[in-house]
Amino acid sequence: MTWWGVNEGTKVIPGYDEIDVVGGEMWALGIPDTASPEFRRNAVGAAVASVVGLRVDYALKRYVGPAEQYALPEVDKPFRAGLREVRRVVVAALASTMTNRGSQTEAAFVADSAMIRLQNTFRGAVILIKSHLHFETSALLRLIVEQMAWAWAIHRYEGDYWELEPQGCIRQLKIILPDIGRMYGQLSESAHVIPPTTLRYIRSSPDKITVYFAVPSQSAQDLLTLLRLAADFASVCERLHPESPAVVRPGKSPNLREWSDEFRAVYESVAEWAAYVEANSLSST
Repeated sequence: MTWWGVNEGTKVIPGYDEIDVVGGEMWALGIPDTASPEFRRNAVGAAVASVVGLRVDYALKRYVGPAEQYALPEVDKPFRAGLREVRRVVVAALASTMTNRGSQTEAAFVADSAMIRLQNTFRGAVILIKSHLHFETSALLRLIVEQMAWAWAIHRYEGDYWELEPQGCIRQLKIILPDIGRMYGQLSESAHVIPPTTLRYIRSSPDKITVYFAVPSQSAQDLLTLLRLAADFASVCERLHPESPAVVRPGKSPNLREWSDEFRAVYESVAEWAAYVEANSLSST
């Protein structure tokens, strides 16, 4: 599934959110994240053959392992499923509410435009989460909250909506999404990298100090937050256009009991994966 508004028939090159980068210092390939292990193996073999100056069949036999080695680890499947679910929910929400909107006021049109453009921010957040860039992800997640708040605040606003500051609209969004205020506060702390958050990326021992550039356990929590924001995004879209069919059905007080079975299953699998990653302290320096 591609993002909303992108023509599948004319789309040739996947976006960065849809590829895995493999390689080393001398070469790198972007492989579609849905590619089979056999395709991945053949692509790596062709790259190695080109760099070393060998026939592809010989490179595959001499330097590239069996296809099984290029299968995605079982433990990573919930992570991939969660990233795909974010896209599915955002696309479904836009397709359901923004395709046939009829006549609108200027404010409603601007609110819809902000929601449509917001899928780019979701897409950017997916890329950052795949790259395990926690603080940068927090900044985009915070932006998603602010833009949803602004769109919700202005859609029936009769004054000069350009004067409304997104940060000042959070209070109105809390009326329909009660948990959004607490989430916004947490994201603001991470995005601003206040002194206490330094402990999230620095570890000290008697003989060294380590700076962590990527911490997968933080990316796991970021993905859970992004999934909740995708559900909130669908809720705001549906409230902007109440005549449209529901996508996730989070209700006025989002919780697991009110989400669709499909969405809840993905969210719970990501939560289990996040707990596993946290317990095993997986990290990259």
